[in-house]
Amino acid sequence: MGSIMWGPLTIIDQGQVIWVAPAADPEDWIACFERRPDFPALEWALRMIDLYNAAPLRERALPAGADASVPVVDYHA
Repeated sequence: MGSIMWGPLTIIDQGQVIWVAPAADPEDWIACFERRPDFPALEWALRMIDLYNAAPLRERALPAGADASVPVVDYHA
């Protein structure tokens, strides 16, 4: 089994943008959603952390040989 990519995620509200970041290292954000009238930034950020934090740890692990420097997770449904 691969290594864990991140621990639990959290939201960092920066006013015009919302960061999604590891709770243990909020300065190292992994996604940024810009607040705009035509885009529900907070809802997207909340959905991202809810889906990620609800996943069992084994589903957050990288497969053997995967490049940990480029984490790619697609939660679009």
